[in-house]
Amino acid sequence: MSLDKGKIEILATRINSPGSTFTTMNGISLTTGTNSNVDIYNNTITLCKSICTGSNLIGINNAIGASGAGNTVNIYNNINRMHLSY
Repeated sequence: MSLDKGKIEILATRINSPGSTFTTMNGISLTTGTNSNVDIYNNTITLCKSICTGSNLIGINNAIGASGAGNTVNIYNNINRMHLSY
């Protein structure tokens, strides 16, 4: 991950979840970034959950670039694997 002048780049990362949880599970979660740019690409995200409690499995959750002007958001070539067992 690199950060430079209102830009974040997440690339070529492997994310694996540890197992069950009772809460929402995010692989990549970016929540704040007014007047910011983001590139998220070539990542592999694997989330596993063995207990179904109504919570979510979210591979990529991005809100950067949702406000402000001149934002660039690029999300591409990511693999999201979500596994749920009861």
